[in-house]
Amino acid sequence: MNRTKAEGDQNVRQNALAERFSICLQLVGDEFFRAMTQCYVRERLPRTPMLFEYGDAFATFVSNFEPARELAYLPDVARLEYAVGAAYHAADAAPLPLDFLRALPYERLDYDPLLSDRPLPAHRRRASFLRLRSDKD
Repeated sequence: MNRTKAEGDQNVRQNALAERFSICLQLVGDEFFRAMTQCYVRERLPRTPMLFEYGDAFATFVSNFEPARELAYLPDVARLEYAVGAAYHAADAAPLPLDFLRALPYERLDYDPLLSDRPLPAHRRRASFLRLRSDKD
């Protein structure tokens, strides 16, 4: 592969990372982000031709990237951004059947803050979660 094409490919991958990890880009600035992603794209080739999947190891890379060591939150932000993108591109799940939802006892329905002006106390949320878990076991 000639040098111009290789540089073009790296630039495309850097741009894909900038779109996928836009919050990280905003947090560290363009110059730092470009330098960091330049190192990443040299080390990691895409595993698929779909660039929206590129960057699956970016958070791990960031956690080991020496110039970003002081930014302890950055790998977690990158993980969150990748997870949001993965959820966006994931296949839609089938909705639960209405009969199933109607059959649930009222006590088992989860709290929705949009439907109430009173917050559900944390101890009730935890008890509800533990009850649901014990029902599955």
